[in-house]
Amino acid sequence: MTRATTANPAAPSPAPQAKPGAVAFVGTGPGDPDLLTLRAVRLIEDADIVITEEPGHADLVRVVRARAEVVGDEPAPEVEYVDGGFGEDGQPLTHAARAKVVVKQAKRGLRVVRLLGGTRSSTPRVPRRRRPSPRPASASRSSPASRRWAPSRRTPASR
Repeated sequence: MTRATTANPAAPSPAPQAKPGAVAFVGTGPGDPDLLTLRAVRLIEDADIVITEEPGHADLVRVVRARAEVVGDEPAPEVEYVDGGFGEDGQPLTHAARAKVVVKQAKRGLRVVRLLGGTRSSTPRVPRRRRPSPRPASASRSSPASRRWAPSRRTPASR
């Protein structure tokens, strides 16, 4: 048996939820706008807030957004820059404090881009996800048993 429910007109309706923001971590590599991925360019073009700790990133963002206007995309509203390297007191921020800055801006319902300089292998700020090895750790290429089952490395001409 199903129970029918009726809305209580005296009960207040729930407050509308604010639109959740979005956060994207974008690696800038050596800092050349021509070397950014297409996805990175699109994220920078659509960003409301750019959080960075390198002064050169402001120029990079200006170049990317100016190119979007030249191509014919509608002009994006001015982007707001937030310094993720130093706090309001001038002291360097910890990793946790930087994360709080990012979350604070995203909770405002804004599209946040956190620019990271350098390449992924040289930047420990965002941990890498590693896939587990399909081979057990105990298996070694140099053991006789693994050589027996491994494909031959010799070419047919050298046999």
